[in-house]
Amino acid sequence: MMRFHPDAAAAAILATGLAEAAASVVGRSVVDRLGRVVVDTTPLPVVEQAVRLTGTTDKPLLRATLVAGAAAGAGLVAGLVTQHRHDTRAIMPSPAGAVAAAAGLVAYTAGRRRLDRRRATQDEQRRPVEATEPLPARTDGAETWPHAEPLFTDIEDFYATDVNLRPPLVDRDTWRLQLSAAGRSTELSLDGIRALDLHERDALLICVHNRLGWDRLGHQRWTGLPVADVFTAAGVPFPDDLDGHDLVMEAVDGYRQVMPLPQVVDRQAWVVVGMGGRELPAAHGFPARVLTPGVVGQYNGTKWLQRLTVVPRGSVTATWVDRGWPRQTVVPPPMARIDHPGQVRMPPRPPQGVLDVAADTTFVGTAWAPAHGGVATVELRVDDGPWQPAELAEDLGAWSWRRWRATPGLRPGRHTVAVRCTTHDGTVQSATPRQPFPYGATGHHTLGVRVS
Repeated sequence: MMRFHPDAAAAAILATGLAEAAASVVGRSVVDRLGRVVVDTTPLPVVEQAVRLTGTTDKPLLRATLVAGAAAGAGLVAGLVTQHRHDTRAIMPSPAGAVAAAAGLVAYTAGRRRLDRRRATQDEQRRPVEATEPLPARTDGAETWPHAEPLFTDIEDFYATDVNLRPPLVDRDTWRLQLSAAGRSTELSLDGIRALDLHERDALLICVHNRLGWDRLGHQRWTGLPVADVFTAAGVPFPDDLDGHDLVMEAVDGYRQVMPLPQVVDRQAWVVVGMGGRELPAAHGFPARVLTPGVVGQYNGTKWLQRLTVVPRGSVTATWVDRGWPRQTVVPPPMARIDHPGQVRMPPRPPQGVLDVAADTTFVGTAWAPAHGGVATVELRVDDGPWQPAELAEDLGAWSWRRWRATPGLRPGRHTVAVRCTTHDGTVQSATPRQPFPYGATGHHTLGVRVS
């Protein structure tokens, strides 16, 4: 029978905590580094299920699992080694072991808090970023609509997802963006990029894992300039043969994305250094990232950007393509969402169930179609009835979402309310449910309601 050695588990907790505390002094994390290895080696189906079930708690859960797994592994190994020497049946650590485990947890917590403070300090020191020709403040006429989603997502609420358990902390003074193309190379500092002719754009950022009714997307104002302009300003020209080349975007952590050079130009990929009028937060890629409107986040550009390289077409493979995602660029399908009544957020969450509403309830929501010219119409349907047009806020362009509202008039009883959108290029939102892998989720967002 396998024995468990609780004091060995306590020693493992102590060692982990001390290692974490020591690494945090230089802004690093042993547990987060191990977590990155786990993410990079876990089979893709397991990753997909973890995203679906855990949502925003995936990284804290992985950290806790790693620490608990280290303790359990040490206890089992020690038990296996000692079971032939004496029959230990202890399930609780000795007083010394308990003290060691407690000290390890204290050290681990102290290390995590030190890292959190460093990240918070960096975000608090975000400097204003000014564009050469700033965009005016924008409104769409839905500012007074009750329960409407904000036109611009609060940065604190803006979703962030990546393969790191914690955003890399990059030093602004030593960071350089390396540029290579056509046999020429150079580098730019953050101040050097900020001194260029920066512009602003309002655009959505959408995760490929965004499902019906989720909020794994956000709308913000970004400051930067086209990738091609960065190369030109740095004296590194693009090759004349765009069709024969790719752009490789590499992050400080080794993550890389690849986009055909014609798409970089046609889709207007930008090097971005500002979000909401200030420098990028750590979670969103400080000091620089690439952002390509109308492309899902997994393909549209790299955060914590370190290197941009033009290479022969097909010679470099992107990180997630190596893991089984399509090589071709993925764009988000058209989608409409009911924001009220009900709650829009990511799991983990209890089932929303049937909501009690009034007969004259006004349904409010958002719709987006950045890869299809934007949203032209939004329609609401009650049960199997006809599709009814919703009132639309002003159209701010293909890259922005469009707010809508509708009061369908509900009879007493239970109903299913569905929403769909049609795009400016004539594409009708698909009614067929589809999982996010590999081309994004589809289907109609529906809500169960009951009128007394």
